[in-house]
Amino acid sequence: PDFPRLFPGLIEEHEKCEMIFVVDDSLNVKDEYRLQDEKSTMVAFMEALPKKCIFNVLFFGDEFTHVFEKSAAATEEHVSAATKRITSMEGGRGPANLLKPLEWVFRQSTVPTYRRQVIVLAGGQVTNLKSVVEIV
Repeated sequence: PDFPRLFPGLIEEHEKCEMIFVVDDSLNVKDEYRLQDEKSTMVAFMEALPKKCIFNVLFFGDEFTHVFEKSAAATEEHVSAATKRITSMEGGRGPANLLKPLEWVFRQSTVPTYRRQVIVLAGGQVTNLKSVVEIV
């Protein structure tokens, strides 16, 4: 898959970018169908990541975790590690607290010459919606 063709306008074909995926692993996706849809979508994103980009994946519920301490190059090794973590998601990690991972993302320094894109996959309602809207 070709990311610029799959998601026109999100990134340009020859652009260096930082893709940060913020993925719901809360009670919203405890339902097997929602969880499978989210996993499938994220695996498609991973397969389509441009090699010149850097990326990270954050998972949120009542707490949040990330695959890498800071965004990593889209090498086969890094994409494989992220995909492994994505496919092991189980859902059910408490309420959907989207605010904490977004605060973490916005505290991270941007990488010069890389355009940052933050993509949120939420399976339903999030807590602190007003605060989430304000931070974005």
